[in-house]
Amino acid sequence: MERKSKVTQAAVNATCNHVQDENKNVTVNAVIGVIGGSFSTVGDMVKLWRDEQAAHSANA
Repeated sequence: MERKSKVTQAAVNATCNHVQDENKNVTVNAVIGVIGGSFSTVGDMVKLWRDEQAAHSANA
C-alpha cells in the first residue's frame, strides 16, 4: 500500500486562502476535503494559519 504524501503548512495555507477567497468558512474539514490528512495534523496547521491571519489584520 502506497503512503500518501505528507500535508505541509504551505499546502494548508494555500487551501485556506482558496476556501476563504470563495467566501466559504475555513474549517479543518474543508481543508481535509481538498488536500487530505488527519484532523489533528491539519487542525494544528489551520490554527497556525488563523493566528497568522489575525496577526496580519492587527498590523493593518
